[in-house]
Amino acid sequence: MKTKLFVAVFLAALVGFSSCSRKKDPPLSKACDIISITGTNGTWSNSGSDYTGIYCKSTNITSLSPTITVSEKATHNFSGPKDLTDWVTVTVTAENKKDTKTYRIKADTNQTACP
Repeated sequence: MKTKLFVAVFLAALVGFSSCSRKKDPPLSKACDIISITGTNGTWSNSGSDYTGIYCKSTNITSLSPTITVSEKATHNFSGPKDLTDWVTVTVTAENKKDTKTYRIKADTNQTACP
């Protein structure tokens, strides 16, 4: 009888300790920012949530595929090539799939020849 009682107490303690030591998964990230936009022969800058790329004059900005880097584990809906002569909306979705931010991107050319 003492053996059964000992085993029952031991198992209860073991279950109790194992549930206390179980680590919870870290919360999913809420970060949903554009970190940078890059493109060959282009320079990108932003003002708030609007990003503008300036490309050399011979670049066809009606068919651009800039690289958009976003927050770690976030995703974006931009896939190129796209006509960036007018504003294009890009949505960045956080890892938690609940938080989103909307950005606008557009490209223009200057009078500088391509290298």
